Amino acid sequence: MKKVLIIGLALALSSVSMASGEDEMTSLSYISYLERYATVQPVSQQESLEAVINMPLVGGDRVDTAREARMEIVLADANLLWLDEYTTVSLDAVALSRDAEAERTVIFLADGTIIIEITEFSLSTKPIRIDGRGATIYLDERGLYRIKALPSGGLRVEVLSGLAEAATSAGGVLIRAQSAAEVGAGEVQRSEAHITWNDDFSAWVEMRRQIPAGESSQHVDLRYSRQAAQLDNYGSWVYVDEISSWAWQPAVGGSWEPYRAGRWYWTSTGWAWISYEPWGWLPHHYGSWHFSVGFGWTW
Repeated sequence: MKKVLIIGLALALSSVSMASGEDEMTSLSYISYLERYATVQPVSQQESLEAVINMPLVGGDRVDTAREARMEIVLADANLLWLDEYTTVSLDAVALSRDAEAERTVIFLADGTIIIEITEFSLSTKPIRIDGRGATIYLDERGLYRIKALPSGGLRVEVLSGLAEAATSAGGVLIRAQSAAEVGAGEVQRSEAHITWNDDFSAWVEMRRQIPAGESSQHVDLRYSRQAAQLDNYGSWVYVDEISSWAWQPAVGGSWEPYRAGRWYWTSTGWAWISYEPWGWLPHHYGSWHFSVGFGWTW
């Protein structure tokens, strides 16, 4: 398969390429799932915008979730971030994001609760840094972490799996798997040898993590399998003889065309496409579309 770069409005290409191990990352974070209402304060604009699925995010963007809202974000460094209701985070920097040459992902948690998964496909070699108003925590290893902003300005971190490190005035303090700590004012103020991973938010995140691998996972590189899982619900894979390759065909009407159901959105990196189709991120940011008489548009 040929190497695939990010594409813009490129519909007339004569070949199709799937996301493979040789592909370049899109280098953009994006909102992959959203329940109820949330807003985004883009770094490039003065006004907040309503958050929508497939909206790209860059360093400096701030996200606010409303009552009963929850959000899932796929970060450009291939890690996952979930926001509970009444949560405010700023993506101060995202490693591998196209808007800046950041080596480390830095997230400022002003209010609320987040869960972060450092995945097996993580592209950053430096620990993720979580800042609060009065605390800093580093997530050192692959694993699952829950961080809550405390009224005092500190942070509470629960480590389901992995290893976290609290920055204190006396140096770093390790927080190991199946333990929790509250950090603030330059010290670990409280530590516990257990975690309370049993509320509605944790259950929702666990449900979001359990995405079954379908046929699409056989046609894309494993690092894209999470995004590709949605394709199984909205189309099918067909073998296109004229390009000698398997391609994905969306279950849409005969008049459908790529780059029609959505809008262009300005970011600090330039224009990016927001697809209104729930499956729209992967096929509109990787590879290319091909039109054939027998199948119509395929990716």
